[in-house]
Amino acid sequence: MIYTVDGGMVVEAGAHDELMARKGLFYRLHETQFHDEVEAEAA
Repeated sequence: MIYTVDGGMVVEAGAHDELMARKGLFYRLHETQFHDEVEAEAA
């Protein structure tokens, strides 16, 4: 179980795949952190 916290409050909870599918805060944080790695793998 992953919990996404924003402003001291849990705003999302779920498995990685569920949170990615929701495209909420967890998704945005994940994309920000791993964006460069995904582009490098695609090249």
